Amino acid sequence: MEHDLNIEIQKLSPWLKANKILLSIKKTCTMTFSNIPSIRNRINNIYIDGTQLETISHTQRVIIDNKIIWNEHIKYTCKNISKSVGIFLNIKNKVNKTNYD
Repeated sequence: MEHDLNIEIQKLSPWLKANKILLSIKKTCTMTFSNIPSIRNRINNIYIDGTQLETISHTQRVIIDNKIIWNEHIKYTCKNISKSVGIFLNIKNKVNKTNYD
């Protein structure tokens, strides 16, 4: 499967060049979605123009694992919301309301 995927991805490079589209390989990575562990662990060596792409399990804003479970994203989002609410509650008590009347 990994070999076939690499063959198909190699077809992408000439197409991008022909259409004058630049691909930042340093910013390009792969993520495999599957409920089958053997598939998740088998597809790790994907190459474009001889450069191996990094395999990731999450992105900056949405965190999902390769089992397509959202638990980490939910924890991350709740933590950030909790911090924001705490900051607003602190500020609320310190802001002089008479300045805004």
